[in-house]
Order: sequence, then structure tokens, then C-alpha cells
Amino acid sequence: TMIETLYHYFIGNSQFDLRQNFYSFIHHILSVENSSPGYVCDCLDQLEESFALQAAKDGLEPESAYRIEFFVSKAMTACDSPDALMDALYARLMDYWKRKKEGTAPASHMASSPVDQAIAYMEQNYYLDLDLSMISDLISMNSSYFSSLFKKKTGLNLINYLQNVRIEKSKQLLLNTNQKLYEISEAVGIPNVKYFCKLFKDYTGVTPSEFRKKEHFL
Repeated sequence: TMIETLYHYFIGNSQFDLRQNFYSFIHHILSVENSSPGYVCDCLDQLEESFALQAAKDGLEPESAYRIEFFVSKAMTACDSPDALMDALYARLMDYWKRKKEGTAPASHMASSPVDQAIAYMEQNYYLDLDLSMISDLISMNSSYFSSLFKKKTGLNLINYLQNVRIEKSKQLLLNTNQKLYEISEAVGIPNVKYFCKLFKDYTGVTPSEFRKKEHFL
């Protein structure tokens, strides 16, 4: 029943429901008494086989029949906690979904990687009081595992990346508005204007006021 529900969400457009049900499925098979790595592998093999059979019934092309590659043994060796394992397996499922949905803009967007989802969220909500814990919760990932994943892909830790986004947004406001510095600092999610000015200079080499004057002069 859980696999049938997962397939329903897999072919639909609700990434939130897919994620929630997949994590419930993995949690369930990990919590079975005396469950072993072999048992987990068998359950995921059954998931893959059921998806393929249902896809055939739905009349999908053979190459679209969802041959998932979870690499469970490798994931179990690499992950040091159940949460990290679930995150790794879910990332595999998302890679898979993305291939299936390729060419359809809404689904491709939803099927983006956890790091891409986090970046998109920060780009849109940089003015909020954000931190690693909040963002990892939003995308249902273990915070330490996600932090490592984020730095590996971007070369920056999440907070430094967020600060960079805020500074870039503040540059736009400095150039395109007459807002005062404290208004700009609040607008980009840094309510302490002194800290904002220090951060801006650390990133750009000049103060916000110097940047505004220099760019307007140019």
C-alpha cells in the first residue's frame, strides 16, 4: 500500500507529499524489528519493480519505466545515521523523478536538488530571519548532512551564501532607490545597520555609501 501511494505521488506534481511518504516508507522499513541491510535492499528492490510494472500498465515507454538505482549498500556505508541515509536515498529518488519529468517546466522545477531548492528559497526570502536549521527543515533534510551537501556543491557554507545574496540585493537597492542605509539593511534581512555596513565592506571592499557614490558617479 505504501509503494502504491508513493507511485501515485511520483507521477503527480506534489513533491511535498512524495517526500513525506517516501520518508515514512524508509522509516517504516528501518524500524522493523531485526531489519537488516538485506531487508532494506529487498524493500527498495520491490519499490523499483512495482514502479516498473505500474509504468508498463500505464502504457509508458520502456525507457520511462523508472529503473531506479538507489545504491543502498553504498549509501548505508557512507551514511552515519538513519536521517542521513533517508536523505541520500531521497536524493536518488529526486534524480530519478527529474529524468522522468524532464521537459516539463513545473515538475522540473519541483524536482530540483535540495541545494537548488534552498538557493531558490533564499533568493526569494532573503529578508526573513533564516538559518541552516530552518532551511534544512523546510526541505526535510538532516541539517548536518545538508550543510555538507550545500558546501560541496556551492563551495560556501549556507550562511555565507545567504550573506552574499543579501549583499547583492542591497547593491540593487543602493543603486535603484533613495532608501536610507538602515532601511536597506532591514529590507535585506540584516536589521543591525552597523553590522550590515561592516558585512558590506567585508564583501565589497567599500562601505555602502562609498559604493552608492562611486557607482552613481560612473
